[in-house]
Amino acid sequence: MQANNILSAIEASDRAELTNAGHHITFGHGDVLGQRDEAIDHVFFPVSGMVSVVVELEDGECVETAMLGHRGALGGALAFGATEHAATGFGQIAGEGWLVPGGRVVDICQRSERLRDLLFRQEQFLLSQAQQTAACNGRHTLPRRVASWLLRARAVVGSDKLGLTQ
Repeated sequence: MQANNILSAIEASDRAELTNAGHHITFGHGDVLGQRDEAIDHVFFPVSGMVSVVVELEDGECVETAMLGHRGALGGALAFGATEHAATGFGQIAGEGWLVPGGRVVDICQRSERLRDLLFRQEQFLLSQAQQTAACNGRHTLPRRVASWLLRARAVVGSDKLGLTQ
């Protein structure tokens, strides 16, 4: 099984505390892992698959602003005072990961500069992705946007095989 890069990069004792406090889950396509405007109760650390971060428009249509996989975390903004998800995260490509109670993540962040730094960098990366996606959607044709999405999804999943259907 692949590991989550954030969990792998922190002290073994902190990693054990987080995984012992949380539980391992599998998710499928469409499973919501964090809902916009709802409380961030857990931080999700994927180990495989892909999570799409989307913003819902007034007409109900969703626009993907970012994607994350085994290198990241969903809900890490909790460590910096956020209380609600700013966007919705759902399973785009089925996978698995660790769902850790938010309070435990905050507790460990208070003593672990390394975990705080990694979660902060993850939040910066998600913002950067959203900005790049907005620029790409505004400037590029649909075929170029699809090609860009496929390349980013490949990088997130770490495989040439993407578990997607039309």
